[in-house]
Amino acid sequence: LLEGLAEIGRKGGRSLGGRIESLIPNLASQDEAIAAAVAANLGAWNAVDSGDSLIEILNDHSRSDFLRAAASTALGELGDLSLHKDMA
Repeated sequence: LLEGLAEIGRKGGRSLGGRIESLIPNLASQDEAIAAAVAANLGAWNAVDSGDSLIEILNDHSRSDFLRAAASTALGELGDLSLHKDMA
């Protein structure tokens, strides 16, 4: 379901009216596949409010490389260069 939602977000032309940010707490999921899918959605839907949370994941070396890569990709999709100053 999350993968399908991300695909719709990447196609553009639709809005969830900010509701996508309700996924942010799920970045903390112990199931890293779920956390990675959430990160993908936050990037695909351009959820700029998720930037700090995505940076936390990127800088947390206890998280898997798979999840950290998903967070990095999501940050790139956000396109907010001001977020890059916080990356380690």
